[in-house]
Amino acid sequence: MAGQCSTFSKLLLPVLRKAWPITQSATGKSVEIRRQCFRTLSTKLHKQEVVSDINQIKIEESADVFAKLNEQIVNKSYGRLFAVVYIGTYQYKVTTEDILVIRDYWAPTAGDKIRLEKVLLVGSSDFTLIGRPLLPHDQVTVLATVIEKTHTHPIPIFKYRPRSNYMKLTFQKNELTYLRITDITINEKVNELGDTDGFKDRVF
Repeated sequence: MAGQCSTFSKLLLPVLRKAWPITQSATGKSVEIRRQCFRTLSTKLHKQEVVSDINQIKIEESADVFAKLNEQIVNKSYGRLFAVVYIGTYQYKVTTEDILVIRDYWAPTAGDKIRLEKVLLVGSSDFTLIGRPLLPHDQVTVLATVIEKTHTHPIPIFKYRPRSNYMKLTFQKNELTYLRITDITINEKVNELGDTDGFKDRVF
């Protein structure tokens, strides 16, 4: 800042000497310039705009967003929800009343009512909650009912070895499990500390 003021003085002093008359003191050696005018000009030129704290503005905006989101969660006014669940080695995007087909062996039997524990995200038309990688266990509930256990149509598998008399034809059926998504619910508010009871035996 001192270097800027020094440069500013060197540039402005010659202009002021031409604009206003120079008066000599009684000794004839010192030169006096109208310093008041110099101070006024330097004050105007060096005046800086005060910038508000950006972090504080972001905090206030985030608090406003969380307040609106929690209001929808409390009033259940978010409409129809969708979710992305993790079953086996696959991810499925589901919503209420969807029918989901799980290929290969899966333990639940027809008529079982289950809760899908691994929820990657849940959202509506206004917002989306994304887990890192999963949403908290108590945050979201996705319920489903096993409506059918069946198999695929027979898949022919033909094995042949050239230059030999080996030929083999077999058929394979893969298991299929049909799920109906019955309910998707957001249970807790966002960005608020919940009850810590029961966390001792939980695995994260």
